[in-house]
Amino acid sequence: MSRKAIAGEQPAVDVDSLLTYLEAEHKVLKILLSRRVEVSKRCIHVQRETRQMVIDKVDGSGGGGDTKQQRSSTLDLRYIKDVHTLDYKLNKMRINESKWRQRELLYYDPKKVMLIYHGSEFVLNVSVFAFEKSSDCDCWVSGLQYLREETASTPHPLIIERWLRKEFYSLCEPPSLTISVKVLKLFIQQRLQCKISSKGLQELVNVSFDLRLML
Repeated sequence: MSRKAIAGEQPAVDVDSLLTYLEAEHKVLKILLSRRVEVSKRCIHVQRETRQMVIDKVDGSGGGGDTKQQRSSTLDLRYIKDVHTLDYKLNKMRINESKWRQRELLYYDPKKVMLIYHGSEFVLNVSVFAFEKSSDCDCWVSGLQYLREETASTPHPLIIERWLRKEFYSLCEPPSLTISVKVLKLFIQQRLQCKISSKGLQELVNVSFDLRLML
């Protein structure tokens, strides 16, 4: 397994094990900073093959007190510009903006709060997540820092492959990972700008396209 010093501040870690750890779901609190702090439950994990961070909503509508997860959103890792803990921002960078010192936010241990700066505009968006353990927060910060740097140097053919995977995942019918021929034809014509007849497509696939054939 590969070992590498991540972010230049921490000892060498097992990158493969760290990324496998991020692929497992972790329960967090998403903190929205506005005029007042708003908190909601989320489950997050990294989808390594598409280089996306998946953020699922969690509610209490399941029977017997079980939580129910619903796909909420994804964050493309190539748009992440920086990631660190609130503790790093307050005590090492010494940023004294009032929004980072709101009483409701400081209720959480700064070492357990992760800040993700992302976007494609000059003014970046920031997503704030609070973990139960500081060790989990550190793993996520280190892992996202590594993936951010690795994604920035990705060769073009791999970028295309990951884009196709993201598109197919958004179209497929979970948990079967299949796409109907009708939906696949629309994708080819509209997104790939290629003309193909229904008969020609039927010769390539049967009733549906199985995404697992690509994996």
